[in-house]
Amino acid sequence: MAQERSFTGAATRLGISQPSVSEMIKRLESQVGQPLFKRGARRIELTVAGEALLGPALELAMASDHAHHIALRLRRQANGILKLGAPYYTANVAERNRLIGQFVSEHQRFSLDILHDWNQNLVSKVQTGEIDMAFVQMPHLPPGL
Repeated sequence: MAQERSFTGAATRLGISQPSVSEMIKRLESQVGQPLFKRGARRIELTVAGEALLGPALELAMASDHAHHIALRLRRQANGILKLGAPYYTANVAERNRLIGQFVSEHQRFSLDILHDWNQNLVSKVQTGEIDMAFVQMPHLPPGL
């Protein structure tokens, strides 16, 4: 809501109905005991209380997303699935296929789910936990990878 500045925009972004967003905001404002948004004719602005809660709310949302990605990764590990990413152009690269074959023979309880995509997309998917690892070729990787 704070980022979209409209009930309709927030509903679209969240994939829920506009009345659901309105109800969630109403409950949150009731819990806080004061309005979090100033409702204008065309735009919604944060109140002082809304500004004060925005940072912690964003931190909670990011922590929730991170926990969700960890849970997905743990579920895949428990089920013995390794989600591996590889660029389209590596499908016939002998070294890649040798490494995959070696992994499969050494870790027979795992199955591989291989996703082909472009290098930058694969890096993003590793960062979000959508895939466990990826073969990529890039001049610079983001910190932590």
